[in-house]
Amino acid sequence: MTGNLFNALAQNSADVSSGMLYMLLSICCSVSISLILKFHEIRRGSRLVALAGNYIVAAAINLFLWWRMEFAALNNTVILLGIAVGVLFVLTFWLIMISIGRMGVATTISVNRLAVVMPVGVAVVFFGERLSALYIPGLIMGLVSFILFGQAASREETASKRAWNRWLLLCVFLSMGVTGISVQSYEQYFPAQQRNGFLTLVFGVAMICTWFMVLQRRETIRAADVKLGLIMGIPNGFSAFFFMSAIHYLPDIVIFPVNDVAVVLFSTLGAFLIWREKLNRTGGVALALAVAAIVLMNIKLTT
Repeated sequence: MTGNLFNALAQNSADVSSGMLYMLLSICCSVSISLILKFHEIRRGSRLVALAGNYIVAAAINLFLWWRMEFAALNNTVILLGIAVGVLFVLTFWLIMISIGRMGVATTISVNRLAVVMPVGVAVVFFGERLSALYIPGLIMGLVSFILFGQAASREETASKRAWNRWLLLCVFLSMGVTGISVQSYEQYFPAQQRNGFLTLVFGVAMICTWFMVLQRRETIRAADVKLGLIMGIPNGFSAFFFMSAIHYLPDIVIFPVNDVAVVLFSTLGAFLIWREKLNRTGGVALALAVAAIVLMNIKLTT
């Protein structure tokens, strides 16, 4: 009996260690993507060319992982969902790039992570999940922080630019939320064996869409933009794999709050240390509220 207990504890410890490693890698990937996008916006290259290069590598990484799963067959519904999510990925990434260029890393990534409210709402309405007693306070904090971010990012702009910035933040929020719902639907209804094939399809569709737009708009294809996109494709291609792997070993109550808050804080810190990107007082309050909101909305201690 003692031996069995020791083995169980050892196995649990190994699972926790594996989960923490995958979560750390997922956080590093997400923060890297944020900072690469910031660097790209500063050097003012072609957004489309960088996106297109990024999706080449991301699709190739997931194609390799799918090959390791012996190309598990995809059913028709997964294929249709993959095509839709691929288009959403392009739209979401495009909006995030514009937002980072106009309003900075901290504001954009915080609003991005606050979009968790949409998949959580779907989980409650359609999947029968119960809300934590802390969710409503978190939701209120999130809404207040969203409003404050809009004010903080627009104080020195003209009226037309203020309105544009607020609409842009709303579009980032909605686009990320719908993307989260789509991925959540896959996890709810379809087998894990098809996951790498699904992600290969998502990134492949995104790659085709972006390169079509590059050619249709006759974008100037500069080697620097392509190289930066290829570099960004490495963390982008692995981020979903690491995050889904972490979920396999750790409970949601650990994964979601720690992952989202760490991405917001380390992205903000990185932007400050590298580019001295600062928030005004209103932005600082909004960031603090956003972090608290993300934690509260992700805690799943039901009452």
